[in-house]
Amino acid sequence: MIYFLSGLLLGVIIPLLIKFISSGAGRLYILKARLIKRYWLICAIFILISVIVYLSIFKRYTGDSLDHAISVVGQNITLLFAIVVGYFAFEQVSIQKAEQKQKTGYENLRQRKLGRAKSDLEDSLSLDPSNINTLLNLTELYLITADYKAFNEKVILLESMVIDRPEKVLLHYLKVIYALFTKGYDDAVREINICVKEEGSINIAERTIPRWGYGEIVLAEPFKRFNENEKKLVEIYFRYLQNALNTEEMVAYRNGDLLLQNVKPPEQHLPITENTTIKS
Repeated sequence: MIYFLSGLLLGVIIPLLIKFISSGAGRLYILKARLIKRYWLICAIFILISVIVYLSIFKRYTGDSLDHAISVVGQNITLLFAIVVGYFAFEQVSIQKAEQKQKTGYENLRQRKLGRAKSDLEDSLSLDPSNINTLLNLTELYLITADYKAFNEKVILLESMVIDRPEKVLLHYLKVIYALFTKGYDDAVREINICVKEEGSINIAERTIPRWGYGEIVLAEPFKRFNENEKKLVEIYFRYLQNALNTEEMVAYRNGDLLLQNVKPPEQHLPITENTTIKS
C-alpha cells in the first residue's frame, strides 16, 4: 500500500501539480487568487511533500533509526510550516494596509487631490502588486496628470495581467484616451477599431459592462482642450463601453458608420504632450 501511494504521488499527482503551476493558467491563478486561496494551495503542496517525505522514511529506515528519522523530520516540518504561516500572516497585514491606502487614494482622487491620490495608490500597489483595480486606477491617474512615461510602463504591466473581458475593455479605454491626448483623432479611432474588432464576436445582450466611472478623465486638462468633434467621439465611445447603444447603433458602431454619421474628423489636430501649454 505504501509503495502504491508513493508511486501515485510521485508518478501522477506531483507531475500534474507541477505542470499546472508552470502553465499559463497556473501562473495567472497564483497571480490573481486572493490570499486565502493561495494559502490553501500552499498547504496542499506542503501536505503532499510531507507525505512523500514520510513515505520515503518508512521505506528506508527501520527500528530505532526510523523513530529518530521521524522525530527529526517532524521537527523540521513543524518549523517550515510555522514559517509558511508567518509569511501569510505578514502578507495579510500588507494587504490590509494596501486596502486602506487604496481607499484613501480613491477618496483623494474624488476630491481632486491628484498628487496625494497618486502617492496613496502607488503605495497600495507596492504592498499588493497583483491588485488589478489599483493598477487600472493608477494608470488612469498617470494619464490624467500627463505622466506619460509612468503611464506607458503601467500599460505594459497591465497587458501581462489582464484576463477578464472588463479588464481588457478598460485597457483599451486607456489606450484610446492616451492616443487622443498625445497623438490625435486618427490614432484614437484606430484604437477604437481594435477594441470593437476584438469585441465583435460577443453578443450585445451578453456583454458585461466594466464597473468604471469616466468622470475623472473628462476633468483632465487635456480633455478640456478637445474640440466638439473629439468630445463627441469620446461621448459615443463611452456610451459603447457602458452598453448604452441600442441594437441598431451598436451594429452601426461596429461597422464604423456611427462615428461617420456623428463625428467629422478635425482638419487639424495638435497632439497634447507633457510640454503643451494649456490655455484657460
